Amino acid sequence: MRTEKRILFLGVGGAGMAPLAMWLAGNGESIFGYDDYLKQYALGYLTNSAVNLLDEVLIEDIKSYDQIVYSNAIAKSHHLLKEAKHLNIPCLKRGEKLAEVAKSKKLIAIVGSHGKTTTSALIGHAIRQLDLSINFIVGGFYQDATAPYYVCDSEWLLAEIDESDGTINGFNPEISVLLNLDWDHIDYYQDFDSLKKVFEGLLLRTRSKVLIEASNFEAFEAREAFSNRCVFIDTKLVTTDDTLGTGTLLEPGNGMLNADFNCHNQMFAEGVLGLFQSDFPSREELFKAFPGVDRRQNILLSKEQLMVLEDYAHHPSEIDILIKAIKNESMDCDLTVVFQPHRHSRTKALNRDFIKSLSSADRVFVLPVYSAFERECEGGMSGDFVSAFDSAKPVELSFNQSGLKDLVSYFKKSSKIKNKILLFIGAGSINEFAHAFCSLYAVASKQNAWLDYTKKKVSSDCVLNLSENLASKTTFKIGGLSEYYAEPSSISDVLALIQSSKLFGLPYFCLGRGSNVLVADAGYGGLVIRFNHKNWQKIRKIDDSHLWVGCGVRLKNLCGKAAQLGFSGFEFLEGIPGTLGGALRMNAGAMGRWTFDVVERVLMVNDASEVKELGRDEFTIEYRKVREIANGIALGAVLKLSEVEASDSIRERMDSYSDVRKGSQPIAPSAGCIFKNPENDYAGRLIDELGLKNISVGGAAVSDKHGNFIVNQGGSTSKDVRSLIALIQKRVKEECGIDLEPEVLLLGDELPTALDDEGAYNLGK
Repeated sequence: MRTEKRILFLGVGGAGMAPLAMWLAGNGESIFGYDDYLKQYALGYLTNSAVNLLDEVLIEDIKSYDQIVYSNAIAKSHHLLKEAKHLNIPCLKRGEKLAEVAKSKKLIAIVGSHGKTTTSALIGHAIRQLDLSINFIVGGFYQDATAPYYVCDSEWLLAEIDESDGTINGFNPEISVLLNLDWDHIDYYQDFDSLKKVFEGLLLRTRSKVLIEASNFEAFEAREAFSNRCVFIDTKLVTTDDTLGTGTLLEPGNGMLNADFNCHNQMFAEGVLGLFQSDFPSREELFKAFPGVDRRQNILLSKEQLMVLEDYAHHPSEIDILIKAIKNESMDCDLTVVFQPHRHSRTKALNRDFIKSLSSADRVFVLPVYSAFERECEGGMSGDFVSAFDSAKPVELSFNQSGLKDLVSYFKKSSKIKNKILLFIGAGSINEFAHAFCSLYAVASKQNAWLDYTKKKVSSDCVLNLSENLASKTTFKIGGLSEYYAEPSSISDVLALIQSSKLFGLPYFCLGRGSNVLVADAGYGGLVIRFNHKNWQKIRKIDDSHLWVGCGVRLKNLCGKAAQLGFSGFEFLEGIPGTLGGALRMNAGAMGRWTFDVVERVLMVNDASEVKELGRDEFTIEYRKVREIANGIALGAVLKLSEVEASDSIRERMDSYSDVRKGSQPIAPSAGCIFKNPENDYAGRLIDELGLKNISVGGAAVSDKHGNFIVNQGGSTSKDVRSLIALIQKRVKEECGIDLEPEVLLLGDELPTALDDEGAYNLGK
């Protein structure tokens, strides 16, 4: 019987989730982490912690956990979260779990509308510098490799407390640090008063000290009830000359603007430290080695009179002070802002405030709103926002290659303007857009820019190449180069590759063993994603009724594993020269059976780039095509195990099926069946009866064993195969009145890629 409590963090790579998971694991708890899209900076931290990272988590796996902690970035409809709730496994938001932890500690709560992460990080940095015995959990990542948490044998815990989802109500701090007050999180708080009441409630529950500015103290109606616990921080006593920095725009050592808001955060940090130690170094000495916080005033590029910065600012107040700080420190700069509004509700409610805060910039570009699961609403769209400007309206950018191209083109043309600053601001995915811009601006060719960007987004195990030969990766042994090529090692790699293909305007194609593909002689101008890494070749027995099989598993190996376990029902797959991913895509079959006969669920990336685990009944299964998978990517499947049977009997059937194939199918390189069977007939029979066996074009010939196979006799080109396909189609149409549709997938610009109304490739019959 299991006694150790197992906790699964869903969305473990989040800026708030990872530090909490790592702190708990460092404190001796059994923590497991899974994230559909685990970013590389988070992976680096988590890999060096005691968190058990998981490659995939299936619905059947959920029952092995005692508690689920999930990020606000996880949709309520997420299949794993729904299963956990169905099984009555306790599911806690990140804030709820932190509140549970804080009950056994004396909590120092860092709260407020802005600056919580930076202030917490400053205090955490100083705790290490001064060797204080205080646990801390930051809600973000330092810009270097410094761990964003600290575990020690102390009753004290410092953590930033998020008010956005109401979980702040579960905290009872020993000390509260209220940095500032602004109406935000409009989706949760209908007005400023409702937000103030939540902060006020926290201050009333605070047992010992409240660190606060006098102006914010006066904003609370019940202030007298906690006035005797207040320590007033007067940030006006220190000017920006006393903060970090030397008058340059950014101090390279700490990544912080020489600005009022950083002075403000430092003052509050000192206020907290002063409660525990009366004598410590000057502010300059204490914070000079502070590495900065990720996505806060980061320098992304400094090249040819252009400096590119990114910041997490997503509220008008934050944006206003950030832009003014940049303008104050570099008074002669030409400042361009690229802004991604965060949430439709915030964009609509604070529309005029955003416009005012952005007015100090010399020009503004606006990306589509990052919805964070919110529904679109009138007045809350990027177009609504742009239209509300009275003059000098911002330019709308699309979040793709077109938008990037427009932005790069603008800065290339403005080369004569000196001291240019480009500032990317927003809390959504704008950082990806910013990083792609830097690669495209700084690197000469599109190919190398893609490589520069993508290698920072995928794991070290992911293979990335340019101009990769594809002929050797298909069973046809035909075709040219793929301009872009990748072999991902994880689901996160796959999602990162999809993101990069979107930003760089690349079509992508998923390749397994390449058994049903004809590559153009001129190659493929997009990205080929090949599932060749060992992580995609796993076969795992889930229980007595189910197997998990990765998309890269060869069908032959799957048959062998099932036979080894003594389960029948997979023998028909013996001899099909492909992997499970391809078999799922086209519902491959033989001997009267089909792949989806043994499928219970498929783990896949859908056409919206979401990872889903879908049941068999949720797919549109057609002849040689499963529509949803054709429009997405199958990552693996849960397969049903049928009757237990002696392995010898199963292998005997496998051998018999193999013998049938060997006797009827060619050995020479081919792509398998070249045409789909027409209704109530067989393509091979039609070709045979018309005497088309052995006809050839160049090095391509119709097999003398099976009329529905075209073989590469040596030196064949894709043009040869295409010509032979057209010849066969023409003869069958003329003499039988039947349109033969290719079953082989045609990859490359020189080959027709238009789909007809039935979803089949049209070769111009």
